Amino acid sequence: MADNIKSPELLPLNSKKNLQGKSFKQYERYLNNVIENPDIQNIAITGKYGSGKSSIVDSYFENRKKADFLKVSFASFKDNNKSQQNKNSDNNLDNKNKSKTNRTFIIKNRNNSDYNSSRKIEQSIINQILYQIDPSKIPLTNFKVKQPLSKTKKVLYSLEIIFFIIIFFPSNPNILTSFLQGFLRFAELFLSSESYMYWSINMLITFLVQYKVAILLPFISWNIWSFLSHFQIKQFKISFKSVGAEIDLPNDDLFEKYIDEIVYIFKQSEKRILILEDIDRFDELDIFEKLRELNVKLNSSSNMPTKWQFIYLVKDDIFNNAESRVKFFDIIIPVIPFITTNNSYSKLNELFSSEGIKPRLIDIFSNYIDDYRLLVNIRNEYQVFKAHLDSSDLNQLLALIGYKNKYPKKFDDLQNGKGSINELINKFSAINYQKKNNLQNEVQNLIKKNKENITESEDEILVLDFMRTNQRSAINNLNEYKLGTNYYYKEFNLPYELGKSKKQTYEEYSKTEYFTDRVRLATSPEYFDKRLNDLQSQITNIDEKKLKDIERSDLKESSIKIDDLMFALIVNGFVDEHYLDVINKYYGDVNNHQFKKSLISQQENFDFQLKLTDMPHLVKDLNYSDHHKKQILNFTLFNFYIKSDNEEKASLMIDTAQKYPKFFLEEYLTYYPKDIHNIISLNNKLHFDISKITQENVFREIIFGNFYDCNDTNLEYIVLYLQRNNIFEKYYQQIINGDVYIALKEIIIQNLPKKYNVEEIVDKVDKDLINVYFDNNKIYPTIDAILEYVKQQEHDGEYFVFDETINNFCKKNIDELTQSDEIIPEKLFDSVLCSNTMDNNIKEKLFSKYGSANYQHYTSAWLDKIEPKDFFMLLNFKLVILDEKIFLFLLQNNKDVLEYFETQIVIEALISHDFESSVISTDTFLSLIQEKTADTFLILAKNLSLFNGSTDKIKQLLLSFPGNQFNKDNYKFVNILKKDKRSLTSKFTNNEANEHILNYLKENNFIQNFALANNKYYIE
Repeated sequence: MADNIKSPELLPLNSKKNLQGKSFKQYERYLNNVIENPDIQNIAITGKYGSGKSSIVDSYFENRKKADFLKVSFASFKDNNKSQQNKNSDNNLDNKNKSKTNRTFIIKNRNNSDYNSSRKIEQSIINQILYQIDPSKIPLTNFKVKQPLSKTKKVLYSLEIIFFIIIFFPSNPNILTSFLQGFLRFAELFLSSESYMYWSINMLITFLVQYKVAILLPFISWNIWSFLSHFQIKQFKISFKSVGAEIDLPNDDLFEKYIDEIVYIFKQSEKRILILEDIDRFDELDIFEKLRELNVKLNSSSNMPTKWQFIYLVKDDIFNNAESRVKFFDIIIPVIPFITTNNSYSKLNELFSSEGIKPRLIDIFSNYIDDYRLLVNIRNEYQVFKAHLDSSDLNQLLALIGYKNKYPKKFDDLQNGKGSINELINKFSAINYQKKNNLQNEVQNLIKKNKENITESEDEILVLDFMRTNQRSAINNLNEYKLGTNYYYKEFNLPYELGKSKKQTYEEYSKTEYFTDRVRLATSPEYFDKRLNDLQSQITNIDEKKLKDIERSDLKESSIKIDDLMFALIVNGFVDEHYLDVINKYYGDVNNHQFKKSLISQQENFDFQLKLTDMPHLVKDLNYSDHHKKQILNFTLFNFYIKSDNEEKASLMIDTAQKYPKFFLEEYLTYYPKDIHNIISLNNKLHFDISKITQENVFREIIFGNFYDCNDTNLEYIVLYLQRNNIFEKYYQQIINGDVYIALKEIIIQNLPKKYNVEEIVDKVDKDLINVYFDNNKIYPTIDAILEYVKQQEHDGEYFVFDETINNFCKKNIDELTQSDEIIPEKLFDSVLCSNTMDNNIKEKLFSKYGSANYQHYTSAWLDKIEPKDFFMLLNFKLVILDEKIFLFLLQNNKDVLEYFETQIVIEALISHDFESSVISTDTFLSLIQEKTADTFLILAKNLSLFNGSTDKIKQLLLSFPGNQFNKDNYKFVNILKKDKRSLTSKFTNNEANEHILNYLKENNFIQNFALANNKYYIE
């Protein structure tokens, strides 16, 4: 800024005292008539703040040339919210006081914020009046204005101190006498003993010595009187048992308590008019009542030489209802506002007529600001900021200054780059990022749909969907499905979104956006190009969006609160992302200054694309260490280093760019794609974000040189880029066979457009990639494919090992695997059984084919090889040979053996084996012996131990088998159980069942022993 430029003068904000014109003359005539009428004592000048009330009154009394008025002015800057909180707090206190129910009566003044505020107003009125009256006119008042001590008082206080010293030495009065006599001898040195002065001093000293106490008494009386005049009794408290009274004196209303003083002051002032300005700002209606009472008392006083008139400058809505308003005042003179929202535009336009401000900005402010003083102050601050900032964007400067005056508290955060505007800028960036991401996903989905559409008609699309969903039966009945006439072909499971499907009729399916899009893609190749270009155009538009493009709906989803004025300024382009540059001081080129400022202060938000100028001079100002800061990253600077072959500084910037995930190099290559070779030659360990690359030659150099971070974002974009540019077929085989990241090969395989026979890939791709084909279901599902996969894993051991890859492959294709006619090798069955990773559902479906293979059943030896759940699967398929370990396994797991084996098989197993302990449960046992046969009786004989402790049950079971049919000795055994001694001489048939029963009796001490003789058992 040139120092010799003269800025306009600033306009004062106070009220004017030199109003002229027709409008003021009319108000002057009104006031003359009112003031000349002694019956009018309470006059209201009403109007909203800034309407010109003060200017009218000040100009009137300035022209009147009479100093017969006192003026009291108020200003309240309290926070309304805090005031309301205080009132609520006081109300709560009053409620607590009211809640006391004892018999103590309290007589005291209110002690809340409203009352204290009213009391302060009264004090302020009295104080302001006192300072407008010459103290000499009111010598008798107790309301004293602080003044320095007079010489007389200083002498009196000094003498008083001397006499107090006299009192403090009553035991040795000669001290004072000696002191005074010494003073007298000192006086003789300068005065003749015959002079009048010497005689006077001698007489005074003699008088002081002889009458010191008498002289001290007036001083003591004067001090006591002064003390009592300043002493107040604050509280009397009288209490008798439970009845009490409490009286506060000092909190009485000041106008009431000191009415005599106030009348005296008003009388002695020699005035007759009291002007009360802005007293309504406190919202205390009580003070108006007290002032009216004061006016009545003043005018009723017999000592008052003239009638007093009170003039109130207040707003229109000070009273809640019209009756109170007109009843309080004797006359009301309304002031027509000097400025309103209707004429605010013209006043603003007048104030800024020479500034080249856009009418739209003036129109916005005119709808929010109708206070003339505020408008004038906006103009003043605008001129100051303009003079010191040299801003070229005057519209934004005025917008921010206007906002500062309307919302001063918010402006402080705004000027420091904080607050809701900064949040809004960040939110706007996030919104655009999300919109761009959604559009990019739409592009990807569109490409996938187009890739899937290898058809030319609607019918071909339907046939393709039926084949992909394994509903081939519908293909031959396509017309019936479309017509919906056949119940069996009315609904099929078809996609409605990418990757999602449900049962739909043709009418429902044909109306889905998924299907209609695919039809358009299939029947109109131009549709794909048009749709793709439209989406890419929307992405480009998002990149070009500015803050003014934000919509109110974008803010509803966030917690950011932007007031209407700021939102209007933003969407109309008067406040943008660079607002800080407008209201903060800078020198020289603004962009260079902003760049250096962000570099020095290491700001988080900086712009790569900031256009810099005078590069040689700027580079000289940069330190070596600056190139390690992320704020150094700038396209203009980096390009300057490359073009000037400053490899050292360019390499430093590349290193810095790699440390911070801000995509500097990626975005730079969008504007300078030819520099890719220069950049790679400077650093062969670069890592780009491939999603920011748009040029095919740059793209190719990066992916085949592995110059990028191998992360999901980059990999997904590589595939999207290849598909979007129709070069997937061109590059996918090179990528799979090339020296690139394995992860890239994997994602390329994942997006292959078809499946392969396992034989096609085994000898052509790296062994490590075979599982990728299986993971992504790019292999036709066959038993041979599974066998080939497990062979490639080269695991040593008796069985194949199934990892997660083959497990997932089988899960996806289990129906096709089990529906084929391929023979599953026995080793594959055994390996599946031993696998801890194979899904249970897959195992069950595979073993459903085991029976048709005629392989041997599994023995109990497999209990130690597989998990119990897998063994139960074998049991469910009836693929297990029953033996003792199987009995015990089922018994331990509380399972009924009859659930898994036929009854006859269980009986045969129990008969053919002598188990050391019972291998079946009581319930299973009872179920087996319900059918009375020789075999079941033998089972009973072998398992009597199941009923130890229940002799009656054993007798019952033995008797349940007819003795003449199975065993004639049952009754004899029953008698032994009954401990009938005669039965001990009985002989028993030699058979296996009797032997087991006798062993049971012996083990349970029913008999001592038994032996076999002559083919009969007898008891010893």
